[in-house]
Amino acid sequence: MVKFHPFRPRGTVRAPASKSYAQRAIACSVISNHDVLIEEYDACDDSEYALKAARKLGCNIEGVETSSRNFRVSHRSYAEASPRGRPIILNFGGSATSFRIFTGISCVTPGVKLLRGTAQLMRRPMQELIQALNSQGARITSKDGSPPLTVYPSGLTGGTTMLSGRVSSQYTSSLMIAGTQASSPVEIVHSRVPASAGYIRITAHVLEAFGAKIEHESDCRRVVVNPTSLSAIRFKLEGDYSSASYILAMGAIRGEIKVTNLPRVTYQPDAHFLEILKAANASLKIGTNSVTVWESELEGFEEDLEENPDLCPLLAVLGAYAKGQTVLTGLDRLKYKETDRVVTTLELLKSLGVSCSYDGSAIRITGGSVLGGIVNSYGDHRIALAAAAASVGSCGRIEVSGFGCHTKSYPDFLRHYRALGGSL
Repeated sequence: MVKFHPFRPRGTVRAPASKSYAQRAIACSVISNHDVLIEEYDACDDSEYALKAARKLGCNIEGVETSSRNFRVSHRSYAEASPRGRPIILNFGGSATSFRIFTGISCVTPGVKLLRGTAQLMRRPMQELIQALNSQGARITSKDGSPPLTVYPSGLTGGTTMLSGRVSSQYTSSLMIAGTQASSPVEIVHSRVPASAGYIRITAHVLEAFGAKIEHESDCRRVVVNPTSLSAIRFKLEGDYSSASYILAMGAIRGEIKVTNLPRVTYQPDAHFLEILKAANASLKIGTNSVTVWESELEGFEEDLEENPDLCPLLAVLGAYAKGQTVLTGLDRLKYKETDRVVTTLELLKSLGVSCSYDGSAIRITGGSVLGGIVNSYGDHRIALAAAAASVGSCGRIEVSGFGCHTKSYPDFLRHYRALGGSL
């Protein structure tokens, strides 16, 4: 249980590296034929699971003396990584992104692999990805389409694969990265405009930096990956808007905060949080590589979260401090997250004395005051971090049980919280 007390945050913090970019860059390094230098890395649980998988698949990860944030991925023989007669065990903890991306990579690298994770991860849907890869010549076995998965080194044939685009853009990203090693071009066609298409654009951005040839429509409904030998590069990671959003929200509620290491131009979907702050009447200044926000009288807003579902708990908190009503829609995929985030977001608000409701399609929040209280994170980092951010303006302290799950995405949050004047 971590206890957060109200305070007026002031100061500057540096946004950690984007784990979305980090996991994709690490995955591409595994199937690159050359060494890769990854720069400006910050560890979090999800990215570290990707690094552990890279090591198990035969990569050396070596720090670079000039900066603790830089490391080089080099290759030894796959034979050294594969125990004789036994599968290579890849454990991804609670990281669905790494699990799904490395499911594809496991098809195109030597050795039989057994992929598994936490009980929470094992409940998340994988069936559509398994079917899509198997249609490309992969051989993946599972029980009822759920982890653990056994993946055989079958390679991919290429050709056209259909995806619904409704559940997760990570399926597409997995096919894209593995598809660079296919025997012929891989065409991915979605039956609708894919949800969270921004993450598909991030995958294309990383692959193109590695020399891959990717074609995609502006809405990412159709993506074509041409077989490519990925090249040696230096890849600099961007700062993470997803993590920065919690700090920026704190400043919008109370105080004044500057967050650096945020690129003005980015493919990151959660950079849209800045537009949401504007819609909520927050005061902010956007620089070349930073964002400054300070408290103002927030106003209720309406937001469709189809492209940005991870922002839901934090936007609910922002709405709790806004005058009038806030309405959040586009919530269908929240049930596929670490928790059913519609349920846990509503519980978060009610635990803090906030008036809210859900009618099956929208969360409605009546802004006013946040009383404080005890919040159960249920092991969901987004719930834990949103509750912590809510504490800056609450009437009383906020206690969060299971707060340790924040290391999944933002291990430095408590250090940054203290740097801005907070006490625990």
